[in-house]
Amino acid sequence: MSSPLAIPITVLKFGSSVLRSEADLPTVVHEIYAELRKGHRVLVVPSAFGSTTDDLLAIAKSQTPEPEPRVLARLLATGESTSAALLSLALKRAGICARLIGPESVGLLTEGGYLDAHPISLDLAAVHAAFEAAPVLVLPGFISRRTDGELALLGRGGSDLTAIFVASRIRASRCVLVKDVEGLFEWDPAGSATHPPRRFQNISYGDALGLSGSVVQHKAIRLARDEDLSFEVCGASSLGMEGPTGTIVGSKPSAWAELEAPRYTRLRVGLVGHGTVGAGVLDHLFGASEDFEVAGVLVRDLASHRANFVGTHSPVARYFDELFTTDAREFLDRAPDIVVEVAGGVESVEPLVRTALERGLAVVTANKALMAERGLALHEIAERSGTPLVYSAAVGCSAPLLEAAQRLRGTSVRGFEALLNGTTNFILELLQRGVPLDDAIVESQERGYAEADPTLDLNGTDAAQKVVLLARALFGRDVRLRWGLRQGLESPNLQDLLAEARGAEGQVRMVASCFLEGTASGRTAGPHEAFVEVAPVVLPSGSALAGIQGAGAGVLFALDTPDRSTLLVAGEGAGRWPTSEAVMADLLDLRRSPERFRGIVAGSSSAENTES
Repeated sequence: MSSPLAIPITVLKFGSSVLRSEADLPTVVHEIYAELRKGHRVLVVPSAFGSTTDDLLAIAKSQTPEPEPRVLARLLATGESTSAALLSLALKRAGICARLIGPESVGLLTEGGYLDAHPISLDLAAVHAAFEAAPVLVLPGFISRRTDGELALLGRGGSDLTAIFVASRIRASRCVLVKDVEGLFEWDPAGSATHPPRRFQNISYGDALGLSGSVVQHKAIRLARDEDLSFEVCGASSLGMEGPTGTIVGSKPSAWAELEAPRYTRLRVGLVGHGTVGAGVLDHLFGASEDFEVAGVLVRDLASHRANFVGTHSPVARYFDELFTTDAREFLDRAPDIVVEVAGGVESVEPLVRTALERGLAVVTANKALMAERGLALHEIAERSGTPLVYSAAVGCSAPLLEAAQRLRGTSVRGFEALLNGTTNFILELLQRGVPLDDAIVESQERGYAEADPTLDLNGTDAAQKVVLLARALFGRDVRLRWGLRQGLESPNLQDLLAEARGAEGQVRMVASCFLEGTASGRTAGPHEAFVEVAPVVLPSGSALAGIQGAGAGVLFALDTPDRSTLLVAGEGAGRWPTSEAVMADLLDLRRSPERFRGIVAGSSSAENTES
């Protein structure tokens, strides 16, 4: 990793054939989060849903055969504005920090007519300022502002034009146009079943302009050529896949894809637990039926779970008797490829996880207690079996904290300070406003942040378990930890801290810290030693961690650079959807990375296991 602060930007454009309706929003969120987990910032350009633009045009023409261009532009722009706003809300539900921006806020100016304008400028300072506020920006495609301040559209294929223009100006490391086809072909793949066309692995600008323009409009290709920007065209199902998928359009000579895309099969997933998080994961699995098949759901009590679905139209209700079981042996005999454990606890679930790993089944878990207390032994079993054991959701939910720590491993990082328990963050905010503790706990439970028994959150145990996992991710599993304070909200000086924060306009937070002992020059090649603490402290107003609000979670990594620079990674730290989003991200990683999981690709061999 050359520089921890050199954060690449990915531009993702989702077309109307991919965003067919609001039902496709979770899939798009998964793809955005996959890029975020890689350490990228993401600028998303959504088109209008499905046939919205054509439907609006038909409505306009039903009023008058020749609508006024200025008025028509305003009407048609509502399609992209709606999809962008709803996508922003879907990202918020998943706990992903995103900001909705518009062409006026980033100075996206055009020249030409109201219905077929051409982009000419972008306010780079405004874009970078927006990225400082959020790692994901949502910019509706197709819409721009003329130099006279009037709204204008970029014409047919205008969202592609938006994505390519913005990507070229902000020097994005990657620009992807996500379509309903797996790239560019020598002719329409739907045109001949007996003689399928060849797919381009790479295609030059000139050869791309020789194609029909039905997939990528020629004006977008000409803009990319003029700006010397290479971009990708791929299908939604292969966006995160490894291997020869999609087509790269650029200055390189055209070349056919020499190999067929890997044959990915659906993975059978067995789910352990159907509480707050388990229900969210199951909902996502049913929504990703092209990738996953639910093999079974293991619960402790069938009656209570069945009662939740009586009289509903949920697909779970339809298949309840087929899927749900209380028999762990029968559950494993259903031959899942992956076991997802979201039941919680240690003693109650460790035997099942151990058995699954010994059988060579991949395991995805959100269980920080299990991984903190038994993770080292479970990793040994996983490595002997050659199967993955991954647990991104165990720390930070949809804040990709473990991934960030793993990317920083081996760099000159001194340690970190972190807010690791979103429930406690939320409760402390209420306490600072004068809300009684019992009322704050109830409100946290009502919002889905706190468990029915919040003891482990409130006494600091949850944060302590997470700091252990982060330390291992950052410094290696053999890191030696020396504990200082381990306090939660029972801290004897909590009331004094709250009073101090009110007077100084600071924020009381339960901060977990972990720093290497000794100086950088004194470190040896052996296991690292680190000093760790968890305790409530007053964060000064304006500090990076104090800016994390509500049930957020975040880590401020301290880099051993001459200027003592820091790197903040943050997101939503509690709740059903943020946690289930992280679980789904692990599942999709396994689905799309055949070298990490034997059997995903037909005929593939066992691969070396790596950590999530």
